[in-house]
Amino acid sequence: MKRLDMMNNCAILLLTLSILALPLYTQAQSPIDTARGSVGQKLLLPVRLTEPLSSDVFMLSGTLILSNPTVFFPEAFNVPQGASLLASSLTRVNDSTYTFFCSVRRPAPNAINNNRDTVCFLAGEALAGSDSLCVVRFTKLVLGNRSIADVQGIILTRSFGTPLPYVRFAELGQSYPNPAPHGTLITWAYRIDKASEVVFDFYNVLGQRIVTVSDGVQPFGVHYFKLNPAVLFETFSTGAFWVQMRTNSGNVLQRFAIIE
Repeated sequence: MKRLDMMNNCAILLLTLSILALPLYTQAQSPIDTARGSVGQKLLLPVRLTEPLSSDVFMLSGTLILSNPTVFFPEAFNVPQGASLLASSLTRVNDSTYTFFCSVRRPAPNAINNNRDTVCFLAGEALAGSDSLCVVRFTKLVLGNRSIADVQGIILTRSFGTPLPYVRFAELGQSYPNPAPHGTLITWAYRIDKASEVVFDFYNVLGQRIVTVSDGVQPFGVHYFKLNPAVLFETFSTGAFWVQMRTNSGNVLQRFAIIE
């Protein structure tokens, strides 16, 4: 009888210990990490996975969503020391959403800490925005050819003195001249904050697109786009029109007019 009581007590103790250990295990497996820095600094947000990596080379793809895009501006993926970035892509969908993929060759096996090591870093710039915290959620993740659970990280920024405004956007100056006499060369000045392909879409007042013109890939800074409507638009007439400039850091819509 005493032996049976002892066995029951042992079973209860083991069950209690396993229940107490469960939150600790969950916390240890959590891939949440944090990057901290001052406004204007480049930050590296570690990306950790709970999924086992079965080969030295793997590809990770998915969507990342920023809770506060005025705090952090994603720019690229980096890898830990000893690893190799074979290929990567980071495409802006809107201010808060990006799609991505990265192909990575891991470091030597003796540099891997089981399956919780940092597999890559999301690199970007700390911004001064409406807050100092941004949650970065990695969702719709595919590791190799299988779907895996979402992960997330946290960006914390700090400012010294008066916070600067959120400046990650494209600027398009008013066309000159405006209104423009028919057949006159029209010029737009524009500014981009990083290298980007710049595309101009022209619409009539009914919202019908007339033509699309690419200004190519331009570096950071101020540039000028010139348009001769008589050359590009065979049926171009006088009236009011819209131009939309598309870049990888934002779109700008503006109205202009052509007169006789």
